[in-house]
Amino acid sequence: MISGRVLVPVRSASVTIAALAIVTLLSACGIGADTGADARAASSASPTPTPGGGSSSSPTPSTPPPLPCDGTGNVHPSWFESADGTRLYGAIVGSGSTGVVVANDVPHLLCETLVPARFLAAHGFRVLVFDYRDHEDSDTSVDPGRLDRDVAGAVAELRSRGVRRVVLLGSYAGVAAAVVAATEIRPAVDGIIGISPAAYRGQWVQGPFGPIGALQAAPRVRVPALLITVRTDSFVPLGEVHRLYRSMASRDKELVVIPSGSAGFDVIDFNSYADRVRSAILDFIERVAGR
Repeated sequence: MISGRVLVPVRSASVTIAALAIVTLLSACGIGADTGADARAASSASPTPTPGGGSSSSPTPSTPPPLPCDGTGNVHPSWFESADGTRLYGAIVGSGSTGVVVANDVPHLLCETLVPARFLAAHGFRVLVFDYRDHEDSDTSVDPGRLDRDVAGAVAELRSRGVRRVVLLGSYAGVAAAVVAATEIRPAVDGIIGISPAAYRGQWVQGPFGPIGALQAAPRVRVPALLITVRTDSFVPLGEVHRLYRSMASRDKELVVIPSGSAGFDVIDFNSYADRVRSAILDFIERVAGR
């Protein structure tokens, strides 16, 4: 009934300790001791940030690379800039005058957002998915925690392509980035949807998070809002979601609580209540977009 593919970070200290023990044993035995390869990999993984994004060791090519995902037909890779000029790697799915920016959990990859993106594109929306700064093919930055600026840049990109209405759709830490961005973007976005929203600053972010948390930004959120959460989600307690919901200044807001099952973006496709979730999302977007 419910798929085991849940898009949430693995947060197990025992797994990490076991992995480190294995690496130490192999090193002692002289296995994998190609220090030249290790140095090259370290250099590639940690390029030197340059102002405005980019890398001094590996400049971003002018043509975006193909997506490293299965089933990428009708998905169009693209470069675009965040609000502070950092070059980001993204992709456009679908067409239409109403757009949706998908703010994924952190540090999950762009490919994991294709399920909700295809679902929305099939209903006539133009969707932009992307990798955050300092992840995958997006450039390194001098301010790695400002994920809200990446969301803002994605909105600007959709608007530059002729989209007239924009809704933000986030999952876990992506909700926090979207909530903060919603208080900064002008003209304001038309709505925000938060699935399994992380309420506190930096909550469940594997890496830096520069802006304030969703709870601190919520009193300044006045656009329509839809929050969706799973009652049994062990990462985001229901009480936190209720607090975030009450803190939002939006006059038009709704909270949908799913009894159980997969959380995050998996609730759209791999939860026994997926039909209810999809209906709530579509009804919300169509209403705030005036369709």
